[in-house]
Amino acid sequence: MASNLALVSDRRRGAVFAVDLDNKAASEAFGGFTEPAGISETPGGGYVVADRGAHQIVVVDDIAGSNPESFGTHGTGINEFTHPLDAGVTPAGELLIADAGNHRLVQVDDPSGTNWTAFGTEGRPSPADPAVGKFDSPTSIIGLADGSIVAADPGGGRVITISSIDGADWTSFGLSTTEATTLNAPVGVSADAASVYVSELGARRVSLYPSFPAEPPERIADAVWDVLPHAPSALSAFGSDGLLVLDAALARLVEIHQQAGAWQITASVSLRRVGVEEPTGVCKVTA
Repeated sequence: MASNLALVSDRRRGAVFAVDLDNKAASEAFGGFTEPAGISETPGGGYVVADRGAHQIVVVDDIAGSNPESFGTHGTGINEFTHPLDAGVTPAGELLIADAGNHRLVQVDDPSGTNWTAFGTEGRPSPADPAVGKFDSPTSIIGLADGSIVAADPGGGRVITISSIDGADWTSFGLSTTEATTLNAPVGVSADAASVYVSELGARRVSLYPSFPAEPPERIADAVWDVLPHAPSALSAFGSDGLLVLDAALARLVEIHQQAGAWQITASVSLRRVGVEEPTGVCKVTA
């Protein structure tokens, strides 16, 4: 098996594909989805996928999709979702879900839905209301090493961090009139040991907080890209200096690394050329 792999979810084909970044090839890893969206690796080497169309979360044991388990039905209550767009994992292995249609974040212990906890209601910030505890269709979610949770809230023009799923220590980033700190339609978040990365759909760029949560973010310069991003929609950080960027509009997957203090492209794959038709989520394979 190739050693430089990514998993990419394909909404149109209802499957997750293994993409060989070095050889520019792809094959279906596992399928059976209605509209797969965000995907994340679990601490045990498995994967969790948000199936937007089926209103459920699917967990598999490995890259072959072994022992699939799913939970969730359409609705607004416990063990129910409405168009979930992303699924992440905490360092302890709990599952995190960006339940976009219900404007909330969800955490459960495992695919059985044990210890279901939901946080958030519908709303967006305004000059008169910071909208603490409110989301406008959150699209991406990750768990950091310190136990905190980061979520992208593009409808609200911000990224949110909370110290736990009960909403403690709510902090908002990006809702600013100052260019140095503003985030424009932040749709994707990812993190490595040092930084939090944000894909800004509205600005067609990728930003990072190298000492999160300190502001302002750094912007990955236009000069890095051989073709400027059109719609950077999903990210997957890996190692200490690697980042995968999925451009949904171009159906392109780009791997970049920091080398000698500068970002450089180390791999680029045209996904439609390898059979991926409508990419929606990406995850670096590290297990």
